[in-house]
Amino acid sequence: DNMKYLLLPLRRMGLKAFQHPILIFDKEEHIPSEIWKDIQFFPDVYYMQGNPIKAKDLLRARIKEAKAVIL
Repeated sequence: DNMKYLLLPLRRMGLKAFQHPILIFDKEEHIPSEIWKDIQFFPDVYYMQGNPIKAKDLLRARIKEAKAVIL
């Protein structure tokens, strides 16, 4: 529910040179509208449905190419 508080420091203007795309990876089919309302204005934030404990879903999310992972 507080996804915007996670994204705020990651999208701070002073870090612009270090910003990478952010993928929100979750079991739910869609991000709840109240959460999407809070985060839709952050650049390069994407959502993907999948199970974070299944290797095939992590590979589909290109986990091996990730700069960092937050669980």
